[in-house]
Amino acid sequence: MKWRLALAALAACTPVLACIHPPAGYSGSVEQGGQEAIVFWNQGREELVVKNDFRIVPGPDGGLPGRIAWVIPLPAAPDHYAVEDVEIFREMFQAWQERQPPLKNDSKGLPRNGIEILEAVSVGEYEIQPIRATGEEGAKALGEWLAENGFGEIPAANMAWYVERSWVWLAVEVSAARGEESLVRNGSLRPLRVSFATADIVYPVLFSAGKGSFDVSLYVVTAEEIEGVHAAARSFGFSVDGEIPMALPDGVEAIQRRADQEGAWKPIRTPVVTRIVGRGVNGERNRLSSWTQDFRISTAPAGEKGN
Repeated sequence: MKWRLALAALAACTPVLACIHPPAGYSGSVEQGGQEAIVFWNQGREELVVKNDFRIVPGPDGGLPGRIAWVIPLPAAPDHYAVEDVEIFREMFQAWQERQPPLKNDSKGLPRNGIEILEAVSVGEYEIQPIRATGEEGAKALGEWLAENGFGEIPAANMAWYVERSWVWLAVEVSAARGEESLVRNGSLRPLRVSFATADIVYPVLFSAGKGSFDVSLYVVTAEEIEGVHAAARSFGFSVDGEIPMALPDGVEAIQRRADQEGAWKPIRTPVVTRIVGRGVNGERNRLSSWTQDFRISTAPAGEKGN
């Protein structure tokens, strides 16, 4: 048995996770909790570690769902994938709480019907099939491919913003043998880390439009304070809890070392951690349907920042 997940990644230079749901016909439910991420950004590279908590409510027969669908867009086709220990989020939370930062007032395949099947990737419990989709034709072909391969139906409206920009979608299967123990014990799969080039700091949220209200917690690790981060966060209905120079917890720092060994990442020697939170995202006060772009923070100098 495998759990199937669908993820999306942007293949053009320009993640909040969409609601997790079980397959049709499952008599139980999968309830989504909070969403967390650790975002490393340095010199045009991002290391994004995403964690999505959920609770499975078994059906009358007490069984687990045969598959679970999960969708996430990213701002570039990843060139490296990894899984990380879920404990890094506890470590980061504790390290952040100890500092109690004050708030600031500063504001591979051949194209076919609009899709291209890329080289498959296997990492940890995840089997990942990237697919590039472009335009309306690509959206239609991608939807058909996902449905035919057991990933369920994705509303065309949720695809539109991404296919206009030729994003790459990652269709992921989770091996029950390798993932069930962690899923049942922790209420979450091991965090998936993806590495990609991006001029801006990004975390995909827009794809979750129409999926109900949720909270988001981001720890953004950079080499210096992010200019204009308060105003940027407010423009998406988010807020900044603080910005502090701090030594990273051992488990989090180890991610930098591994990413450095993998090739493209340049480790941050004196990190600044910015905590950005979104409360009640897609609720009455912050509907994703009103957004005109996905969440991003420009790293360009103030005079060069676009809208």
